[in-house]
Amino acid sequence: MNGYLAGDCAIKLSKHDTRLVEVRITVQKEHHIKGIAKEAISLLLDYMFEILSIHKSMAVLDVRSNASRALLESLGFSCE
Repeated sequence: MNGYLAGDCAIKLSKHDTRLVEVRITVQKEHHIKGIAKEAISLLLDYMFEILSIHKSMAVLDVRSNASRALLESLGFSCE
């Protein structure tokens, strides 16, 4: 993308339980529906579970975002 930032992603370790991680991702609106978020989250999950030996991950999202919810559910997340 010629140095253009399409979004960002991160993981945040829980202060109280080092086996729990929060996944965070943002993608610029013009890059929605291109698979960027799914690829980024998949790579983060692989890293967290295979390298960091994380026990559980969670994601926080805007409840009005059906696309975000569907994406997370397609990656194995469930609503609590």
